[in-house]
Amino acid sequence: MAPELAQLQQQHHSTIQRHHQSHTKITTIRQMPSIEELLMEIKETEEEVARWREACEMEVEAGKSAVEERDEVVAILKQELEKTKAALYISNGKLRLKEELAAAAMAAQAASEKSLQLADNRAAQLQERIEELTRQSEEAEKREPSKHRRIRHICWPWRALKLNPANGTNINIRNVKRMLPEMQALLHSSV
Repeated sequence: MAPELAQLQQQHHSTIQRHHQSHTKITTIRQMPSIEELLMEIKETEEEVARWREACEMEVEAGKSAVEERDEVVAILKQELEKTKAALYISNGKLRLKEELAAAAMAAQAASEKSLQLADNRAAQLQERIEELTRQSEEAEKREPSKHRRIRHICWPWRALKLNPANGTNINIRNVKRMLPEMQALLHSSV
């Protein structure tokens, strides 16, 4: 039985070897398409990577263009801001000047009102003085005889206006326009 066992063992060993070779062949055959598939997948992946790289480069270029445009817009806005600041500075200067002019105008108006008030007071005093002198002149005329009546002295407003009180004519009427209204009224009432 020992030779039969050895023979049977030999047969099993050769069958196992054949099966092992078949299995190795089949595994190699099965692995071959897998390698081809892997190579194809690697090629597709490389193509995909190339497409993504190109897309990324295009995005980078677009980003650079956008950044350049933004930088140009920022530069323009900075220039506009500087112009606006300069215009604002000039406007503030003009506004300060206008405020100073308004304050000076109000001060001048107050001074002119005070001056007019003083002039009115002076005109009233002069009118009172003229009325006093006229009254004194009339009293003197009443005391003196009528044949000796003559004008000895011409009062100031008539001399300045070159008015002849004897006949009431005005030699230089244009000076009336430069007089205060109170003096004009006095002149017209006296003439």
